[in-house]
This record gives sequence, C-alpha cells and structure tokens, in this order.
Amino acid sequence: MKDFRLDEYINDINAVYETKEFIKRTEIFLIKLDKKVSEIYKQDSGDDSKKLLLDALIEKLNESRFKKREVVYYDAVTNKKNTHELVKVDDYPNINEKLKEFNNSLSSTKGLKEDKFRLYAMTLKTNKHNYKIIGSFANTFALKKKFLIGNFSDSKIKLNQRNNIIGFNKKIELFVIDDKYILINQAESKFESLFKMNILFSKQATQILRENDRIKEIFDIETRDKLS
Repeated sequence: MKDFRLDEYINDINAVYETKEFIKRTEIFLIKLDKKVSEIYKQDSGDDSKKLLLDALIEKLNESRFKKREVVYYDAVTNKKNTHELVKVDDYPNINEKLKEFNNSLSSTKGLKEDKFRLYAMTLKTNKHNYKIIGSFANTFALKKKFLIGNFSDSKIKLNQRNNIIGFNKKIELFVIDDKYILINQAESKFESLFKMNILFSKQATQILRENDRIKEIFDIETRDKLS
C-alpha cells in the first residue's frame, strides 16, 4: 500500500519516545460507549503513569505481528483474517467529527463508575505526526500480563503494577495517524462502536431505499417507509 507506510510511523515514534520532552506531549483519555453516542474524557496523569502506559504500547507497536502484518482497506461487509484494516478518515464524515472531540473533550468523570468506560486512548505528538493509540479499558479481577493496572478517581488516572482496580489492555485496537488514517487491528466491532458506523450505514441504506429509481418502481412509498 503505497500511500501508507506503517513501519515509517512506528519508527517515527521510536526515534523520540524515550525523551522527557516526548512524555510531555502525551495525553490519556477514557472513552464511554453508549448505543447512540461515544463520550471522550481527558484524564490527568503524572509522567510516571504516562511512561508506564507508553512503554507498553511502544512494545506492542514494535511486535512483528503488528508491525509486519498485511494492511488492506476497510470493508464493512467482509474482512480478511490476520490483516490490519485501513480507514481513510475523509471517506467518513462521522469519524472526522468524532476525532475532533479529542480537542474539546469532556473533563470531569465525577460520578461515573469504572465500568462505564470501554476504551482508552493515548495521544502522542512528534515533530512529524500526531498519533492516537486506542485500546480496551475494563475492570479486572486479577493482575495478568496483558493488563496494566491503575487507580481511577475524578478525572485522574494513576497506573501501577500492584492493585487490581482498572485494567488497561496493552493490545492496540486502533492506531490513528494525523486524523487521516485509522488502522484497525482486528477490532472491527470496537471501531464500529466508537464511531457509530451502524448509524451511518442505516442512514445510507434509508437514503438508497428512498431515492433508488428501481426500488421506487417495485415498492410504493408506504412500503419503502416500513423498510427504512
């Protein structure tokens, strides 16, 4: 895929991630998923917590099964196993609008319990690109190798390796580059839930039912309304 070079983006992050300045360029967000809307909350966290999460994500980015996996274009109908699926953000206005919310995210999680959140995001800024790495966020019952564990309180996250209140899955679900591309790492359901693709597809189907000339010939307007 000539216009997308995953290895170049990963190498860009690798080149600067160990610098103290780079840690200052990172932010952590929690994402609440409901049927109709996804809400994004910016979190306060210290450099130590950011580094702990960042180290885990950098390790996952550099695993050969992530870095070397074949990249194919996203298809809402079918998907090819053992591949990354690539989304061009400009093709979907709903995705573009949702990504903008990271710049105007909600700030207070007061009154919200941990189980309300399903995803987390870490934003990274290099001199060349802006990245968002999105992973799963869940309660955990015991400390496992695939989880980073942390404390959660009003708009503040603190990561450590001992308690078992909150789990940050180290698996990278979505990798966003410059709000231009989204790489889906075998996480179609999370991608579609975050960006409410079902609502978009439903609107598109309704429009086709209402405007397609052949359908108009076959079904009367009352039937078309029922179908939509």
